[in-house]
Amino acid sequence: MTNHKKIHRIVKIAVIIILVIMAFFAGKYVVKAISINQYKPNVYYMTSDSMEHNLPFEGWWITQEKEFANYKIDKFAFRKFPWGYGINKGEYVVIAKMNKSDVEVGDVVMFKPSDTEIPWISRIVQVYTIDGQTYFDAKSDHNQKPTQNEFRIPIDNIIGDVDKIIR
Repeated sequence: MTNHKKIHRIVKIAVIIILVIMAFFAGKYVVKAISINQYKPNVYYMTSDSMEHNLPFEGWWITQEKEFANYKIDKFAFRKFPWGYGINKGEYVVIAKMNKSDVEVGDVVMFKPSDTEIPWISRIVQVYTIDGQTYFDAKSDHNQKPTQNEFRIPIDNIIGDVDKIIR
């Protein structure tokens, strides 16, 4: 076999290997795109500092302990909550649909307040039922006290929960 034929054969094998690798990765991304499309997450830019922890946990907790104690949430319970280190202004959050019957104290959710079209992100601090209707109260981690928009929110106002944070 001449050198020219050897080189041609090597190039042919290399092209086949490259095509197989490309097909593998392309297939991987197609599957990922399909699964993302079925999952239908929404990505939002955090424009507020309402969920920030501007101190290391222990220092932040000292500033928030009394308010969370009103909901019988102590430091040890809080540390087990999702996103217990907060969400910073300027980060992106992925909001995923959730089964509203699975809502728990500590979940960080996006919801529609009753007096604005702009959705909020806060931590659920209480879930309760009145006359067969489920409600929740929420509190933003950074704020000293819940705002009027964080009380007695119908569970149906939940858009989804924070599934990922893109830092």
